[in-house]
Amino acid sequence: MKATTVYTKLVYIFLDFDGVLHSDDPEVLADPKRPKHRGEYRFAFHQSGLLEFTLQRHAPNTRIIVSSTWRTIFETVEDLRCELLGAGCNAGLVSRMVGMTPVFSEDDAHVDPTIGIRLQEILAYVKTHDLNDVPCLIVDDDYMGFRGKKGLFFPTVVPDAAVGFSFKDAEETARWITEYADEIKPKEWFWPLQNNEAPKDETEPDRVAA
Repeated sequence: MKATTVYTKLVYIFLDFDGVLHSDDPEVLADPKRPKHRGEYRFAFHQSGLLEFTLQRHAPNTRIIVSSTWRTIFETVEDLRCELLGAGCNAGLVSRMVGMTPVFSEDDAHVDPTIGIRLQEILAYVKTHDLNDVPCLIVDDDYMGFRGKKGLFFPTVVPDAAVGFSFKDAEETARWITEYADEIKPKEWFWPLQNNEAPKDETEPDRVAA
């Protein structure tokens, strides 16, 4: 990938926090439900700068929609942004956060039990905000929220939860956006299986190598 490759149009990223913006480790994990003490967030959001650098360099017009469970603690995205700034999250990255996905429950009548809830929340946001023709990327360390039926495709960067967003993830993120912008538009996320394709485990998401 060339360092000068830049995608200047609008892009949306659905972003998880724990295991992405910082290591999913009890010793460093930020928890907005705990009382705040001096040094509480000392190691939190230590990878947020790398993600912001990646976006500024390769996709400067990226907007972020929070899909992390952190969104369930705050009533508005503005409240969440204030917490993140106080916690030391990169200010440029925080400024990109313009919304949060809806919160679904397994007991909701509209929830499909064969598809991961987090993916359904993301797809609901896409539908509500008419993003079908806008490049969208998911960055999340946990595949469990994205299990789906055969033929379901979605572009996802999956960091190692023990590390968080790494240089490898930065390369993958930049490549998805700069080389596959048309393919990662939500209207392309549902592809029919071909007859010559081997059966796949329905619990695992279908991905295109990036």
